[in-house]
Amino acid sequence: MREAVALFPLVWEPVSGLRDRLRMAIGSVLGADAVTTAPEQAQGFRPHVSVAYIRQSGSAGPFIAKVESPDVEPATVEVRAVSLIALIRDDHLYRWETQAVIPLGSPPVIESLA
Repeated sequence: MREAVALFPLVWEPVSGLRDRLRMAIGSVLGADAVTTAPEQAQGFRPHVSVAYIRQSGSAGPFIAKVESPDVEPATVEVRAVSLIALIRDDHLYRWETQAVIPLGSPPVIESLA
């Protein structure tokens, strides 16, 4: 990513499907306008795990080489809850405040973050 080192799931559907259902639930409570005018639009979502944020200019080559290394094993992540957060980005610094936590009954498994 442009300002971060991130890992992406090999299969996006469990995460993007969950996100779509959460957006529908928010829209049913707050109204469709609250979701369609949200800072993060429905299209263009890229589920990922941020590993590090980059603060200086330079080559991403060493980071990419390490992540693509044959020594890196795929991982499996079990999602047990979803957090609704207020995200604040101020001068290249991200902060967030948890607004609500929704436990998931049967956790979807996101396989092979790589």
